[in-house]
Amino acid sequence: MVGEGPRLYKVDLSTGVMVRTYLFSEESYRRESYLNDVRIDTEEGVAYLTDSGTGGIVVVDLETGESWRALDSNCPAVCANLPGIDFKSTGWSGNITHSDGLELSADKKILYFSALTADVIHQVPVAVLRDRTLSVTQRCEQVTVLNPKNVSTDGMILYQNKLYMGNLPEEGIWEFDLSTRTRRTLHWGETIRWADSFAKDTDGYIYFTTSQINYPEEQRVAYGMFKFKPE
Repeated sequence: MVGEGPRLYKVDLSTGVMVRTYLFSEESYRRESYLNDVRIDTEEGVAYLTDSGTGGIVVVDLETGESWRALDSNCPAVCANLPGIDFKSTGWSGNITHSDGLELSADKKILYFSALTADVIHQVPVAVLRDRTLSVTQRCEQVTVLNPKNVSTDGMILYQNKLYMGNLPEEGIWEFDLSTRTRRTLHWGETIRWADSFAKDTDGYIYFTTSQINYPEEQRVAYGMFKFKPE
């Protein structure tokens, strides 16, 4: 941790000025926490973050700055359920990472999330995460499985009712259709070295980076950013 713990920054992209820094309450993180991916509901003024270090979901009220730990490691859904990942190019890795990728549903009422070292996507109503009268155990009881046969991934993005994310073991892009529950890996004849940091634009393109985390330094190539337009 640095200083007073983790921080969430709000930056004005038109000026490049950092307009606000959110500090986290001591209750919302642990010494081993790694607050990672974030999704923001601008209409409700709420941010949701995953804790990849110990497993958990943290909620931030963007108006008041209050934060709380909505799900903790005693909820199995936020924890890794695999002993490691067998990568197509670099082989077995026993590194364990807990809750990582997350995304909001189109109506912002459901939060989808997955541990990185796992093969399941879970979902939970955001109203449950934001209800501070509930205990962590009570919130965990409202978590359900969205896809029990997923892939290990580091992030996800929703586009036209489909979730797109990295297929880390197979080094491609994974597509999960929320309507039909069908799933497939997208390949373009190129090795996707740890797809990460998914985003989309108004023209229908999805962007992602290649973090190459599973590759030794001597095997890494130039850091890349890719884009594609889903069919």
